[in-house]
Amino acid sequence: MPENAPVTPHQVAHPGNPSPQTCIQVARQAAIRAVTAADDAMTAMCRSRSGAAVRLEAAMYAAHKEAVGAEGHADRAKRYADDPTMPSSAPLYCARAAVGHAVRAQLAAGAETTAVL
Repeated sequence: MPENAPVTPHQVAHPGNPSPQTCIQVARQAAIRAVTAADDAMTAMCRSRSGAAVRLEAAMYAAHKEAVGAEGHADRAKRYADDPTMPSSAPLYCARAAVGHAVRAQLAAGAETTAVL
């Protein structure tokens, strides 16, 4: 190989790891679950009486913050899977992070935790 040839690592899935496409799907599903939890928290806050409004508002903001994080990781999983310069583990990292955000969004919203690591 010539000295000035660019070196691009190959995207090879390690044995036992999910494919980049599976990671993208998991991350996207986690983002959907996080957004649903944030929407549910907002609906609960809007319907609440003044006594619970402060607590529900805090839950709504926490769930929204986590939903934004989950969506960001889902977007990055797709971008990283398409980028040959990224390590093959990048989509898996993003999927795990998106699921973590989804779990925290569901917990903050007081929803059933359906996103699991």
